[in-house]
Amino acid sequence: MNENVREQKAALRRRVRNELKRFSPSDRLAASTQACSRLQQEQIWREAQIVLLYAPLSDELEVEPLLRHALAAGKTLTLPRFDPESQAYLACQVLDLTEDLRPGRFGIVEPRANCLEVPLKRLDFILAPG
Repeated sequence: MNENVREQKAALRRRVRNELKRFSPSDRLAASTQACSRLQQEQIWREAQIVLLYAPLSDELEVEPLLRHALAAGKTLTLPRFDPESQAYLACQVLDLTEDLRPGRFGIVEPRANCLEVPLKRLDFILAPG
């Protein structure tokens, strides 16, 4: 990726984050709920069996409804977990949103160490912030 594209992407991210900061908490929740609902209607989501989602930071799309929907629909739900040994993120299966998640690197919620790693090539759908 050339430097100009990187700069454009960084500027766009900053602009979107600044716009999101203008949302009230209730507006952010309403927009997040609408976005999650729309995604659930998409064929790519409906057909996906193994999905990688994320635990959002305060200025990111709230995806908890999507996390819950994935589990309720019988999808294999994975979230990223930082592996200090490999210095890389792994996709790890989450079975229970209360029991399987904990604060990880930089305070970002991630799967516990005992959660099963899922090879990236098995993922049918990935939703990442930014």
